[in-house]
Amino acid sequence: ENQRRFAIYNRAKVALAKGDLAAAKQESAALTQAVATSGNPFQQRMGHEVAGRVALAEKQWETAITELAAANQLNPHNRYRLSKAYAGKGDAAKAKELADSARSDNTLTNLQFALARQKMKAG
Repeated sequence: ENQRRFAIYNRAKVALAKGDLAAAKQESAALTQAVATSGNPFQQRMGHEVAGRVALAEKQWETAITELAAANQLNPHNRYRLSKAYAGKGDAAKAKELADSARSDNTLTNLQFALARQKMKAG
């Protein structure tokens, strides 16, 4: 069952990367349903991440903020995404606070940090 949940998560990420919001929304709904009864808070945070990323792509700022705030905040990329949602909403101060938090993250360097930092440096 864990493999199935991660496969849905990965399909959603691929759909988002391709700009296929219809497929991303479908996978997001499937992931939300799959993780709801998992009893695994880490997988539930993955569901919030995907739902937040879909909302961010659709410029649904409030939904993006709600979902991304419930995603894994140890992942600096999620804080960066959350900063983008606040920026879209027009809250520049909160956007800057979150972007600075993600940018200055001192956790062990990992792929997520590298990807988020690259995007933050680009603007």
